[in-house]
Amino acid sequence: MIVLITVIVIMVASATFFYLKSSLLTSIAMLFAAIIAVLVSFNFYELLAYQLVSRGHGGQWAHPGCLVLLFIVTFVLIRVGSDQLVGANIDLGYMPKAIVSTTCGLAVGFILAGVVVVALAMAPLSPSVPYERFTVSGKLSAARVSSSKSVIVDSFVSGLFKLASKGSFSSKKSFDVYHPDFLDQLHLNRKGLGDDKKTGVPMIADEEAIIVPSRNAVRTNENFTIVRAGIKGGSIEKGGSSLGGSSVSFTPGQLRLLCKKGANDTKGSAKAFYPVKYQLLDGPMGESDEEDAGLNLNEVVNIDSKSLTKRTGGRAAWMDIYYEVKGSGYQAIFLQFRNNAIAKLSKPVVETPEILQDLDK
Repeated sequence: MIVLITVIVIMVASATFFYLKSSLLTSIAMLFAAIIAVLVSFNFYELLAYQLVSRGHGGQWAHPGCLVLLFIVTFVLIRVGSDQLVGANIDLGYMPKAIVSTTCGLAVGFILAGVVVVALAMAPLSPSVPYERFTVSGKLSAARVSSSKSVIVDSFVSGLFKLASKGSFSSKKSFDVYHPDFLDQLHLNRKGLGDDKKTGVPMIADEEAIIVPSRNAVRTNENFTIVRAGIKGGSIEKGGSSLGGSSVSFTPGQLRLLCKKGANDTKGSAKAFYPVKYQLLDGPMGESDEEDAGLNLNEVVNIDSKSLTKRTGGRAAWMDIYYEVKGSGYQAIFLQFRNNAIAKLSKPVVETPEILQDLDK
């Protein structure tokens, strides 16, 4: 309810400002500025945030901060530049000016509200801020992630960039391949924060905090696609996944398997799958303790630094992660950890005793 009121207030304030202060052409220019600002901010916020986090600046606030900063800077620059291009104020009468200005004001307010809501979802705040996306009762399992909700504005701005990254602004790296179900990803990554944001499970990690073997990382059997992976300990700015110390903590919902149909490239779209269980190589199996309930994606898993082991790829908390990849033609291409860490996967192989023996070396 609060987020809906906030969205309405932003839209009404924007429409009022446009109606009172903007001409017809200026209103149109500002609408285009807002659209371009969304595309620029979503395209570059991760790159800018990485430069800050890798140097020990910004922490979990780097991603939302960079998104908002890039949006504001781009919008202001285009707004100022449009004044030079528009030139003389063309007056087409009161009614056209009032209709266009109010409509553009509402649209810009809608976009601005969407950016604010997405930025809040990126921030290390309570899962209920800006809203509780997952409304299922009981445990949140992989099968129940689809029962998410949104407030439309955040779906619109993220969908706008997703569409652009697959269309006329497409490149070799599509946003919808690296961040399918983007809003689900953001909200799930906050489930382990807890009340103490300094000791909870972080939403981000170093980009190389998740590691996989160079071969046979993905194996399949009749029921599952299984990924062998390790999560590095240590602080984020030093290449790890923790806010401090050498231990490892995560929630299963932070480990997404990204699969794609067709060519093994990063164009087009991918689909995200969530774990149904996991097996710590030096610890117990993580699975549901209730029949048909599924693995709780919000469960906080803590692994002491003494339990980290060194295998091919480095010292980490090593585990086998089990996924049910439903739908024909899907092939695993990435293992994604939290909001920003990702590991490219080798071609899947059929599980055999020889492959397991090779992985356990």
